[in-house]
Amino acid sequence: MDRAEALLETIFSDDHKPVRKVGRNIYGTGHAVSHPSAKTPSGIVRARSPLMADGLLHLDTDPNVMRISPYPMVELVWSALDGEARAKVEHIPDVAILTRDDRVVFIDYVEVVFQRATKDVDRLVAERVRHYREELGCAYSVLDERSIRIEPRMSNPRLMWTHRSRPTEPQSLAHARQALRLASLPCSIRAVSDSADIARQGIVWDGDDRPTLIDETDLVFTAVMQLAMRGEVRLDLGLPLTLDGEMTINSKTFEFLSEKVIRLLSPADLKLPETPSSDQIKAPAKGILQGDEFLVYVEDKSVCGHYVAKEWTNGSPNAPRKLMLLDNEYQTPLWLSSWQIDWLSKHGRIRTIHQSPRPHSNIELPDNPLGLTEYQSSRAHRVLAYIDHYRDLCMKENRGRPSVELMTRARHEVAAKRGRDKTPPRPHRQ
Repeated sequence: MDRAEALLETIFSDDHKPVRKVGRNIYGTGHAVSHPSAKTPSGIVRARSPLMADGLLHLDTDPNVMRISPYPMVELVWSALDGEARAKVEHIPDVAILTRDDRVVFIDYVEVVFQRATKDVDRLVAERVRHYREELGCAYSVLDERSIRIEPRMSNPRLMWTHRSRPTEPQSLAHARQALRLASLPCSIRAVSDSADIARQGIVWDGDDRPTLIDETDLVFTAVMQLAMRGEVRLDLGLPLTLDGEMTINSKTFEFLSEKVIRLLSPADLKLPETPSSDQIKAPAKGILQGDEFLVYVEDKSVCGHYVAKEWTNGSPNAPRKLMLLDNEYQTPLWLSSWQIDWLSKHGRIRTIHQSPRPHSNIELPDNPLGLTEYQSSRAHRVLAYIDHYRDLCMKENRGRPSVELMTRARHEVAAKRGRDKTPPRPHRQ
């Protein structure tokens, strides 16, 4: 591992510490800002200026930014563009970010007034761009008010950030997120909110039998903001975010819900390897029944085919057992062996989207959370009931802190409600 790879691995590790300590009075009283962030191991970034804090707001709400490393390291950079200066100067970037496609970008937040007061600032920035590109293979950028605080691209991230996920959020918010995942997009946020069963929060006052709805709250709007920060839906940040704003599917995350990516595919399009002639043809078949539905993807996962399982054919000593699937629209057959199904599953190129009723619970299907059977889903909900009750006890009686005593109590109280005194079921290995 060369210096660049080792350095980049270090600055994004969980035990990395910022090389600059930002005190309370840096650059004047009250100018330093503590910014909470879920994308840093410590959970908080001590921004040296309000501009940097606003910039961190953009990074926190950008689904393409996976990791933030504040004040990552000290670099020695030539003070001249041509690199012929006799001395180098120390440079500590404000942040380093790791993007979803594994690119690294170093960023400095410098106000326009300081840029104008700095001699040869363009030559200085150009030299840093060259240094980080040639020495580390990374990008470097200087951002100021003109790119950070332009409206509505400043107000929108601030609004999204106020709706970010919290440990104490109501369980009904999860139902709102699920309603969005099942909605027919593109559409406005208001359209989903008006059709959702749970869209408002309520308060039960002493003496009241029914909760009082809070009209100012909208769980669907909050869910949209959270899904946008996760990259599951897309919003037009060039316009102010409102209930009437339109949201669309992020094809990289919700491709199985988009009709635009479903195509009629041939075996040549899928580029499947041939089933080996060795003992691997005896690989156990997945528990697939007639009527199960799957999406099968091409190599780059840009498009897929929608298939329905029909029947298994008996194999022979020299030929593997194969499953016949029919295209859902054109009824074109596709034949897959058990080995090929396993190969597609390992490469993330097959998704289960519907299962026929099963007479038993111990089944095996291509891995996908959408492919849970009724039995598997009920087991997950039973375990979740213990977790939810334990979390509620910790919040109400122990200020949100974990407790072994409360965990034991939650297990017994939930079991008592079900009429049986036993602990939650252990995870079942398939």
